[in-house]
Amino acid sequence: MKNSSIILGACLSALLGPVSSALAEENGDITCGATLGAGSHKLRRDLRCNPGSGASVLTLTDGARLDLNGHTVSCAGGADTVGITLTGTGAKLEDGRVKECGTGILLTGGGGHRLDDLRVTRNTADGISVQASSDNRFRDIVSSGNGSFGFRLTFSHRNTFKETNVKDNVGPQHCGGYLLFGANNNVITRSHIARNGDVGVQIHSSDRNTLKDNKVVDSNFLGRPTANVLLLEDADENLIQDNNLSSTDFGIALDGLNIGCKGGGATRIGCPETTGADNNIIRCNKANDNARYGFAQASGNVGNVFIKNTARGNGVANFAIDP
Repeated sequence: MKNSSIILGACLSALLGPVSSALAEENGDITCGATLGAGSHKLRRDLRCNPGSGASVLTLTDGARLDLNGHTVSCAGGADTVGITLTGTGAKLEDGRVKECGTGILLTGGGGHRLDDLRVTRNTADGISVQASSDNRFRDIVSSGNGSFGFRLTFSHRNTFKETNVKDNVGPQHCGGYLLFGANNNVITRSHIARNGDVGVQIHSSDRNTLKDNKVVDSNFLGRPTANVLLLEDADENLIQDNNLSSTDFGIALDGLNIGCKGGGATRIGCPETTGADNNIIRCNKANDNARYGFAQASGNVGNVFIKNTARGNGVANFAIDP
């Protein structure tokens, strides 16, 4: 009988161990500074902490799936803090808020992550920064009220952004809606990009990106109109199609679309004319009621094709296309 009791106890222990771990996971036993690995995780309470200089409140590694469950991750100080970092490949983040950090969400290296239904606000630098991370998908993301860019992509490729709401990103540094630098073959579609500081979307030394079926309007830095879409330097073979690049009753932009910063001044921090943005297709866009140009191109940007675009009511010229 004694041996039977020992065997029964061992069996119960074997059974209860995994059950206890599962319950801890389900109850959101996730604390500040945690690194989450492969498997499903769910947050059960808001997290607010100071992770320390250069550190993250939470980090997701390969195959981690984190449901924020409607909760908020925030930082209690430190301009170089990060709310949530995604590394490795194949992580998923959804359903919650990230705010008041240096950078809200950072994707670094690797890629193939999925981010859905997130609100990223009031971070001192970028809302979401994608650094050398590719093949990620973003859907239903609000990135607003951040001090630099709503989305910043550097050397990151084949990312897809769908149904994003990127607005009111204004701060003391270069700021705006989207910044693509050295970033190729990305797609931004069905998004609302409005009232951002220096620029709505800046495509800089980046090739074969698609900006399609978006509303990119009212770019303005605290009363100073700036460009809705700006292509600079070696930005080649991009497709800009079916976008509204106008000013509305809620604000006024300087230019609808400007290739090479014709006329200068397209951003608050200065924008000398550049060359080398070549062979882009600008098709079926609308650019109305901007302070200066509807569609503009500086000299030395060659092979760009403008097809069936419409413009009216712009302050200086509806079309100002230099060879």
